[in-house]
Formats: sequence, C-alpha cells, structure tokens
Amino acid sequence: MSKHFNIKIDKEHFKVEQGTMTGAELKILGNVPSEYELWLNVPGEEDKLITNDQVVTLEPGMKFISVPSNITPGGVG
Repeated sequence: MSKHFNIKIDKEHFKVEQGTMTGAELKILGNVPSEYELWLNVPGEEDKLITNDQVVTLEPGMKFISVPSNITPGGVG
C-alpha cells in the first residue's frame, strides 16, 4: 500500500506518493522557474533553502515557497 500525502508549493497543493524528492524535482512539480530558489517553511524556525540537488524527506503538510534568486532576504529593493 503506497502512502499519499499533501504538500504545498507556493499556493498550490500537491499529492505526492514518493517519500523523497530533490529540490529540482520539487521545482518541476510546482512549476517553479529553474532560476528561482526553493525554501522550506519551518514553523517556529527560519526557512531552509533547498538546493536543486538536495534530497528532501517529505512529510505531510510540508510547505515550500519559491523566490527569485536575485532577492536578498531583508534587503531593500
């Protein structure tokens, strides 16, 4: 029996079956432009940058956000 659970990339919900995905695979799933950065939203902690070749162990309810890679967090612009 395969597991299904939901994750969120930006404002879209996705049902996934695999237990792990790379950052690049998550970008493809979420239709995120390759030049964008993908961040894992971690409640109560700082968000974590997910690199293209990083393998993420997926859990139900995970939330990812994409941002243009030329934006500096906390910067003025």
